[in-house]
Amino acid sequence: MSTYPVNYTDAQLEKAYSAGMLAKAKLEDGRYYRGECRNASIARWCAELQAFVHWTFTMGGWHLDLIHHSDDEKRYDVFLAFECIEPATDDVIPDGEFEAFVAFYRKQ
Repeated sequence: MSTYPVNYTDAQLEKAYSAGMLAKAKLEDGRYYRGECRNASIARWCAELQAFVHWTFTMGGWHLDLIHHSDDEKRYDVFLAFECIEPATDDVIPDGEFEAFVAFYRKQ
C-alpha cells in the first residue's frame, strides 16, 4: 500500500514533507486524514494519544489499531498524513468505538 519504507531516514521524511505530508502540529483532534502506512490509507487523529487510529484486517477480522506520526517514531511503520478528508462510510470509526479504544490505551 505505501510507497514509503517502514524504517525512515531523514532524507525520506524530507521527501514525504516535500510531497505534502502534514506536520503533527497541523493535525486536528478527531479528524480523518488520507495518507500512507503499511495497513491503512485513512486514519483518525487522536490528540490525547498523540497517534492515529485506523481500521486494519488481521486474523480474519476488522479491528482498530494505533499508529504514530513520524515525529514520534522513525524506526517502525508510521502514518504519513497528506490531507484532511471526510471519510467514506466504510472508513468511519464510530465515536463510541473510537472512545472505547482511546480509553483502553489511556490505561496502558
